[in-house]
Amino acid sequence: MERNLLATAVLGFFAVCVAYGAELALVDSHKGKVVSCGSSKLTLQDLDGKSHTFEVSKNAKITRDGKAAKLEDIMKGDSVMVTTEKKEDKTVATAIEAKSQKAPGTDAIERLALAENTHEGTVLAAGERMIKVLLKDGKSERIFDVTPETKITRDGKAAKLEDLKRDDHVRVTTERKLLRETATEIEARTPKK
Repeated sequence: MERNLLATAVLGFFAVCVAYGAELALVDSHKGKVVSCGSSKLTLQDLDGKSHTFEVSKNAKITRDGKAAKLEDIMKGDSVMVTTEKKEDKTVATAIEAKSQKAPGTDAIERLALAENTHEGTVLAAGERMIKVLLKDGKSERIFDVTPETKITRDGKAAKLEDLKRDDHVRVTTERKLLRETATEIEARTPKK
């Protein structure tokens, strides 16, 4: 009896670990310019000029210029970051951050003003070349690119991206390059229990 209970507990723990690892592998982000946007689909052209079409989840978090928006508020030409998740056999957009087109010349000014930002929150996922963070407000989620040049520390010691754990408190310093927001420094600390 005890043996069966132990085997069930170990199997359950293994299933949770596999599910958590699978979550990291199933989240991705895509950046580019909006080509078209319909009632439940969004097509963007990425930085390499490739076109991608995404089905948008009914529960997707959508913002435009930092404010809550609807899919129909997103316009052709908007800069966009789309967070996708693999659900069953489909890849669906679960979050869309759009920025409207600006008057000529203001993009360069905005890039200079936003060249370096600091974001604080908790780690939701850290995967291949990206980190997903729930911001301090408890509502907004952001995904940041991570490069080999990104300086990463955890509890004051040098670390690697894979050392970061879900629910770690994190401060991400970013640099905006064109449409990408890249982490230049990630400072993580173990949450207090």
